[in-house]
Amino acid sequence: MFFDTSEKAIQLLDLRKYKIELEIFNIINLIVVAFFIIIFLMQHVHAIVAIFTKKKKWDEAKIEHNFGVLICGRNEENVISKLIDSIFSSDYDKNKLHVFVCADNCTDNTAAVARKAGAIVYERFNNELVGKSYAMDFLIKKIMSNPSNNNIECFFVFDSDNLVSTNYFKEMNKVFDAGYEVSTSYRQSKNFDTNWISGCSSLTFFRECSIVHHSRQKLGLGTYVSGTGYFISRRIIESLNGWNFNTMTEDIEFSAWCAINNIKISYNENAIFYDEQPEKLKVANTQRLRWCKGTHQCCYKYHWALLKGIFRSKMKLTCFELLVHVTPFPLLSVIWMIIYLIGLGIFNLVGIININDFLQQFFNNCFSFFFGILVVSQIQALIATIKNNSNINASIYKKVLYIFLFPVYVSMYIYLSLKALFVKVKWKPIPHVSTNVVTLKEINKLDKTRCKSINTEIK
Repeated sequence: MFFDTSEKAIQLLDLRKYKIELEIFNIINLIVVAFFIIIFLMQHVHAIVAIFTKKKKWDEAKIEHNFGVLICGRNEENVISKLIDSIFSSDYDKNKLHVFVCADNCTDNTAAVARKAGAIVYERFNNELVGKSYAMDFLIKKIMSNPSNNNIECFFVFDSDNLVSTNYFKEMNKVFDAGYEVSTSYRQSKNFDTNWISGCSSLTFFRECSIVHHSRQKLGLGTYVSGTGYFISRRIIESLNGWNFNTMTEDIEFSAWCAINNIKISYNENAIFYDEQPEKLKVANTQRLRWCKGTHQCCYKYHWALLKGIFRSKMKLTCFELLVHVTPFPLLSVIWMIIYLIGLGIFNLVGIININDFLQQFFNNCFSFFFGILVVSQIQALIATIKNNSNINASIYKKVLYIFLFPVYVSMYIYLSLKALFVKVKWKPIPHVSTNVVTLKEINKLDKTRCKSINTEIK
């Protein structure tokens, strides 16, 4: 990876005039390699914490707080009532749960179905400002303008295809009662067992819950919210005067804003909600392309503020981890490979290295990079499967198969991250076509068993 820049080597090559250039190239290369090593070490620290630590036990809440639930959906008549039913079927005081729906540019009966299920529905029609963030802003402003909603203390965010466990709001109430203003929860898959696409997509979130959220909480760091299954205090909503995060990953943008403003995002893995994963590669890649585009936008918008936060903020490590999270790591890796290739090519032309050394060094670096991605993702998939084994409804064969296929699924991010640079990405709703999903009735059965074991697990 590095060149011999000793005086003897330079003399043998009779290329003294290139010594400074070689030294500069080596220093830059060393910095890049050191950066990647730090990231890999950080990943391993989180993995070790995930393996050897148990769930956090939250103290019982003193009171049951008033919650608002925000649901934004487009043409979700087939699933939205199931979510609302699961909310009102929870063991929380129904008078303290207020469900609000934004039927966003719907051409079906989403609004009517949601109203029938017990939600307060606002319909929005705007074909220019399209996306969840604009629907969220519209819905929040409608709610906050109504004095009858002044008793709501915090707001939950869900997607229309979600379902919540029976004890979900009781568990999240513990977090809010403990003083946290933002918290995420445990994302369970509704359709892990369908095929390798849904399985690997589910593993992505199991990895997130076990190796990211859990580990960060144990290390005293803030984490991030991820699309759905989280709450935000009324105070923050009021301070924002709506929802001002309009990138294609408004959740990560909001998380970056929280880190910069010293707001620690908590996590309660005993509060479980269910989410449907894509079952077709085209749908999964469309979704992930939007995430990549949004990550690029967040990096451009917040990289400097997060960088300053590493040195100035009270949440220095959280700012660092959020900076790493929004930095398009696969993209930067490919860019560096291209720069490295150009550098080696120039050195070959001027005679510093021969073509064989040039090709060997380049391919060795490429192999090391991709092998590192494969190994790390493989290990993380294994840890995520073991840690979440009791929550994965699938055969041993499929669990093992998806662990081996997970690196393939992850490696696609390299292509998607590059593609996101050059294509215009529009927000599109994800179709719900799965028939192999967990039902509310099944959730209630699982919850009875789970609630009996929670106290044992977290001792």
